[in-house]
Amino acid sequence: MIFQTKHDIIYADLKVEALCAFANSRFFGEKESDVLNNIAILGGGTWAIALAKLLCENHHRVTVWSALPQEIASLRKNRMHPNLPGVRLPAELQYTEDIGEAIRGKEFVVFAVASAYVRSTAKCAAPYITSEQILIDVAKGMEPESNQQSITSGTRCIVLPQSGHFMVISSMYGR
Repeated sequence: MIFQTKHDIIYADLKVEALCAFANSRFFGEKESDVLNNIAILGGGTWAIALAKLLCENHHRVTVWSALPQEIASLRKNRMHPNLPGVRLPAELQYTEDIGEAIRGKEFVVFAVASAYVRSTAKCAAPYITSEQILIDVAKGMEPESNQQSITSGTRCIVLPQSGHFMVISSMYGR
């Protein structure tokens, strides 16, 4: 994983070990309160929820957003993800169907949607992202528009002009 300054983008070739290292890291810094950081997780799939659970259990305040209202309703009601049987989600984990609510006031915005939806999610998120926020993309798989793979090979760039951010999704591995 490559961590750059607060004004840069974090981009990474994330594997399960790296995901755990990210969630358990003190890269974010110690704070006076018990809560280390406010983090938005964009996506409600298995990957997103596993990351949200790990971050929440490591004293980060986490809000999960999904474009699917029924997914958020189920997570909120059952405190479980259907693809993670027997795994209870922390009571502190927050859920919302409002992408603006998920992003506002967060130090980190994690894009944990399928590669096919990173670009459209970034477009929806762009009006709420500020230049102070750090964006992280943990998507994997093929992006149909560019016919490139996120993380596993290739590079793509998504520009978010309102915030001055751009997301570079790259890999150290060639095709």
